Amino acid sequence: MDSILRCKSLNFASESQKNQTKALIREIYNEKRQDLDSIQQQQSPSPNNSINLLLENIFANRHRRERYDEIEEYIYSI
Repeated sequence: MDSILRCKSLNFASESQKNQTKALIREIYNEKRQDLDSIQQQQSPSPNNSINLLLENIFANRHRRERYDEIEEYIYSI
């Protein structure tokens, strides 16, 4: 299964190009992860928010974290 997840489009590239691409992908991922973390820290529950908005944020943040966990697992497996 792990081999299925690997990027097939880099087969034509040299090892150096593959390593550079992987390093750039990791760098972009880490930047976006930091952006997400800072956004989540800035979001604080306000008493004026409705319960629906609160639930929406909880589930949206949970989904983002799960998705980032999947991406992180993939990024560090390559």
